[in-house]
Formats: sequence, C-alpha cells, structure tokens
Amino acid sequence: MIFRLPEQPQTISDIVRTGFWIWKATIKQAMPFALALAILNLVFQMLMQWLGAGEALNYLSSSSSLMEVNAPELTMPSFSVFVCVSAYLAIFMILYTAMIYGIDRSIHFERLQPRIVFQVGLQKALPFLAVTILSGLIMLVGFFLFIIPGVMASVYLLFAPYILVTSDKGVVDSLRESYRLVSGSWWFTSTAFSVAILIFIVIALLGNFAEYEQNYLVWITDGIVILLMYPMGISFMLALLYDLQNRKKSSDKYQSIKI
Repeated sequence: MIFRLPEQPQTISDIVRTGFWIWKATIKQAMPFALALAILNLVFQMLMQWLGAGEALNYLSSSSSLMEVNAPELTMPSFSVFVCVSAYLAIFMILYTAMIYGIDRSIHFERLQPRIVFQVGLQKALPFLAVTILSGLIMLVGFFLFIIPGVMASVYLLFAPYILVTSDKGVVDSLRESYRLVSGSWWFTSTAFSVAILIFIVIALLGNFAEYEQNYLVWITDGIVILLMYPMGISFMLALLYDLQNRKKSSDKYQSIKI
C-alpha cells in the first residue's frame, strides 16, 4: 500500500495519524540513522562514565586523599568533557539532519542510498546548527523582554530547521518561511505540537518506568526509546509542516479568488 500525503488541511488527530503513517512508511530508511544515534548515545554514556571512573580512581589512589576528612566532590577533567560533548554534538547533528532529509525524500518517493543521505546531512549540519542557534537566540530575547513574545517566537520559528533541511532555503529564509507558514495558524500549531509533546512524554515515561540498578539496562532502554522517538518525532514534525504548507496554499488560493 502506497502512502500519499494529504493535499488538504487536516485536523490535529488526522495530523497525528499522518505522522504515524509517515513513520511507518519510512522506518526502513530512517532506521540506519536512528540505530547510529542509539549507538552514539551508548558510546557517549559509556565514555563519560569511564572518564568519571578514571578520575575517581586517580583520586582514591593518591595518598593524600586517604587523609582528607571532607573530600572534594569529584569532577571530570574539563578538557575531556569538552572534547566528548563537542564530538557527540557534531556527530548527532549530522545524523539527525540526515534522518530528517532521508524521511522527507522517502515520503516523496525518492529512496536514496544511506551514503547519499549522510552526505546531505554532512553538508547541512552547520546550517542546521546555525538556524537552531539563531532561532534560539530570538526566543531568548523574547523571553527576556516578556514571556509571551518568547512563547510566540518559539512556535513561529519551530519549523525553520526542518525547512532548511528539506528545501534549498538558507538560514534566514528558513526562519522567514517558518514564520510565514505559522502566521494565521499559531493557535492550531501550538495545540498540535502540545499534543505531540504529551504523546512523546508518555512514551518516554514508559521507557523509564522501571528503575534499573545495572547501567547497561538503562542504556538498552534509552537506545530503544531513541530508535522509536527520533524517527517518530521527525515524522510528526514533517506531517505538521506539510499540513501548514497545505493551509497556506488554501489560504493564498482563497485570497486570490476573493481578489
């Protein structure tokens, strides 16, 4: 059965259903990158724990530490933390950007090889980071001025990173396009996004329902959640983006007929 994107505006429940169908239709194409992100998260957690354990061993092995009554709190070397976090964020950005592009192309019947999708992710990772930082700064300014402008900006600019990855628009044009699409549909967009957040919170809580004493069980659970949540989250955001594009087309068509 071939899934086709709706061409008319949908209700919120229909958008959620469309997001699920996008996830189901593109899971094979998204899985290599979701699996890579899960492995990346596992390696990152293990490495950070290993660095922390190494620091603890160095502290406990020192003769002076045995004489201290109030031992200082152990911290990892700042340079090691910086290198690990920077490498993690860089690889994460590339893989996440590639997953967005792969899902979008797949739903438009372009089944690209993972190598090509990864190359696009590599090319668009820095612009993706730039538009994310810029939109974050705009939201931050809005929150500093007053809370309401920050909340409004967070919804208006919500789709800028996805527009940048799925189109040929640059950083500034992606921000403008996101604002244009959400304009006139702010309440609808914020409500639909809130519904999605609630669904993802429930899934995350189910994944963390039990408390595990063994770290490897926690890592396995986190990996399963990543395999499900990342492709599903992107699928829903794209479903909402496509719906906003349909709404804007319908609105523009209505305005042209009215004129």
